[in-house]
Amino acid sequence: MRRARLIPLAVVCASVLLPRVGRAQWTVSAELGAAHLRQTGIQESSAATLGLNADWTANRASLHGSLLGARASENRWTGQGLVLGSVSGPIRRGVSWELVPVAGFFAETNGLPTVSDELVGRLRLGSGARGAAIGAGAGTTSLGSDAHGLFLAEADGWRVVGREQLTAGVSYVDTRSALFRQLAAIPVRYADLIGGWRHDAPSWSLSASAGVRRGWSGAPSSDSWGSVEGTAWLGEHLGLVIGGGRTVEDVTRGVPRTTFVSVALRITNAVHAPVSRARVTGPQLSVVPGADGARTVVVTTREGATVELIADFTDWQPIALTGDGRGQWRATREIAPGLHRVALRIDGGRWIVPGNLPRVTDDLGGDVGLITIP
Repeated sequence: MRRARLIPLAVVCASVLLPRVGRAQWTVSAELGAAHLRQTGIQESSAATLGLNADWTANRASLHGSLLGARASENRWTGQGLVLGSVSGPIRRGVSWELVPVAGFFAETNGLPTVSDELVGRLRLGSGARGAAIGAGAGTTSLGSDAHGLFLAEADGWRVVGREQLTAGVSYVDTRSALFRQLAAIPVRYADLIGGWRHDAPSWSLSASAGVRRGWSGAPSSDSWGSVEGTAWLGEHLGLVIGGGRTVEDVTRGVPRTTFVSVALRITNAVHAPVSRARVTGPQLSVVPGADGARTVVVTTREGATVELIADFTDWQPIALTGDGRGQWRATREIAPGLHRVALRIDGGRWIVPGNLPRVTDDLGGDVGLITIP
């Protein structure tokens, strides 16, 4: 069992070293806040929380890591962590393969730590704007020295419409575990049906998720959960995050069912438009996913008869946008994830910054806007 844990590590390393992944981008954030928690087997309490997140993204590989600690008093704490990687490659147009290694842990005061690892193979159909995937995998889950095998199967789909992101999925888990607080390890089988929604605006975001579980063998026969989270960007790198809801017990990672309300300050290296700039004047620019991984730049303005764009992803060469006669201008390009610099020109005038984007001075002394592509 212990050797199996080397598999996710090897695949994660391969994702970092994989050739031809294209331009990569790091995003790092930290959160400091407070939460009111009610967890299975743990007394209800208020706690100080500290979270760390890091994301590395390239064209064909990604890596995500997160840590979350909660301290209710000097003698009571919980901690959990997750590392998730992805390596993918094309099979044919619109079809690709993906390997997803996952490793996680959960620990609490006076309790044995839970450690898990999984390796999932997936077949993806579609693009970043819409698509579906199906996959299966195996791994291990352990509570202290008690380790058991794990099998899982999953299918999910997604749709992006403008700033709206919709997801739905179903998964099946079969393992043997004592993570439901049983006296001895027993077979555990269950299926989850999950749905999610997210709206991303330049200065704020809102997301919600919900799910239902059907359990067999050692798992509860039924369960449900749901949560919401909103973020308002107070500054270009500082956000206020408020959330609440109930999570389901995570058997593979040992996390108990939790009901929570939380508030935190998030600091990140990514650039966002502050709420104070929510009311903007002049042209506004956004980027939405397109077919086959391409992205569409959309400029909204009632001014002028021509609109041009210049950016690092155009090699600083002006490109003309196509208007629809209703105030929107578009151009579709291959744009790598990460932070990009852009500027606009209307009717051949001077280059200007889109009104909804943060403004910085470039190396030549001119002003450009900053936009982060997820």
